Amino acid sequence: MERVTHACEILASDYLTKGDTDNARASLENIYHAKYLAVPKVDPFQAYLDFQKKWQEMMGIIGEKRDQVKNVVFGI
Repeated sequence: MERVTHACEILASDYLTKGDTDNARASLENIYHAKYLAVPKVDPFQAYLDFQKKWQEMMGIIGEKRDQVKNVVFGI
């Protein structure tokens, strides 16, 4: 969050020096968006772990049916 805030402040400052108040305001609003509106609905790390488990299961199934998969995917 600190890096987002810093980047948005620098960008807003750059816009202000160019007289572009609309984009300066939008840059600062991005801080609010990042902090309050971009909060994920699920825990990203837990979602990754769940996906990793499914991926391992899927690779096991594909390994067991290697010839069928080759035929369907590659027409071999």
